Amino acid sequence: MTHDQPPISTDELWPGQERAYVLTKRITHEQRFILRRCARQDLPAIMLIQHRVRRKVSSRSLYVTTPRKQVAESIEKDFTLGAWSGRRLVGFAMVLSLRETERNLAYALGYEPEYALRCATFDGAWIDPRYQGYGLQMCFCLERERYARRVGAAEILTCTSPQNHACRRTLEKCGHAPIREVELFGGERRVIYSKKL
Repeated sequence: MTHDQPPISTDELWPGQERAYVLTKRITHEQRFILRRCARQDLPAIMLIQHRVRRKVSSRSLYVTTPRKQVAESIEKDFTLGAWSGRRLVGFAMVLSLRETERNLAYALGYEPEYALRCATFDGAWIDPRYQGYGLQMCFCLERERYARRVGAAEILTCTSPQNHACRRTLEKCGHAPIREVELFGGERRVIYSKKL
């Protein structure tokens, strides 16, 4: 992954702001992506990305689709970050705000309610299969952490399938550590990762 152009803004990402990354795939193929917050009109494209990823993977347990209602909720209440190549949305990632919701992984870990509200949950990151391999997952990880720090989170929690080795490598490169394996999403095995801020 290369960052040939500096970010457009050194500030944290808020509505109306964006950040540019120039990433390289297999050394030779360079692509420019713009990262900015998603809006309500991006919902159909987000659902299409999930469909394309699910259609490509061999094991359905690797990815559990985030329901349309939850994505819409996160666009409104949380930080939903999109990556654009030109005018095409090619990936998105969500981080929950510090609020009470069953999607907050702190509750799955049995954290005290007061502390749970200080935990930010990385709630899914999806890249269109045609744009995988550039390092967008790493960009999403870094930008979501910036957001979590900006809102005063004490800890970041996220989860992934034990077999999703690419995701696990990215999380570990970003300083997240596995803390527990649990059943989520109706019985799917997931490894919960944590990073204290």
